Amino acid sequence: MVETADLCVETSEGRGKNSIEEVVEFAEKLGISFLGICDSQDYINDLKSYLKKIDKIDKERDIRVLKGVKISAKEIKDLNDKISGLRDKIEVLVVEGNGYQINRKASDDSRIDLLLDPEKGRKDPGIDHVLSKKMEENGVMLGISWRKLLEAKGKKRAQILSQIKKQFQLQKKFGFGICIVSSSRDKMEMRKPVDMAGLGIISGLDEEESKKFISRNPRKIVERAEKVLSDSYVMPGVEVVDDES
Repeated sequence: MVETADLCVETSEGRGKNSIEEVVEFAEKLGISFLGICDSQDYINDLKSYLKKIDKIDKERDIRVLKGVKISAKEIKDLNDKISGLRDKIEVLVVEGNGYQINRKASDDSRIDLLLDPEKGRKDPGIDHVLSKKMEENGVMLGISWRKLLEAKGKKRAQILSQIKKQFQLQKKFGFGICIVSSSRDKMEMRKPVDMAGLGIISGLDEEESKKFISRNPRKIVERAEKVLSDSYVMPGVEVVDDES
């Protein structure tokens, strides 16, 4: 059985409707293997308490529940400060797209897991060949939200689908990773990951290629988080090795 993931859902710990427990229970019903609780930092009242709650639930449930935070920033210094304050505490670090300069900074920072919806507020896909190369080099994946399609209607929905299609074309050319996430704020906005993978199919990708956006790619983020948060990790390329001699 293929392990599937939704690495970005919001809860009542932030601006979402449902508690962490309710969201996790619903995710189990959807057959999700890895769930990223990823509330917006601007709405989390007590980060320490938030992370403890996620850890506790992760230990109690069969599903893997990951500690995540979503960052929004208008200035590069603000973004840097927020990343530095969070990276060693969480497993999934998401930066919301917010103009070309923020998108560029996010694509060039290997501490970031997902650059989410870089096309936000733009008519283009929010990334170009320069950012695509940087994302591939730094292991920053593109996050595509299912929720924005649920909310959009008519011409706006058509525009978003066109932007997503262009993002997939850039991915195919430059090889950076993509994760499709629900970005839900209500558990009823969540979907089975295999259904969300349909975005790839309607954009011209085959079924197997589309599945990696909700399985293999999220798994890479989980594995990286486990490595980074381990006691032996120092920095990229540097780890402490036990000397048994």
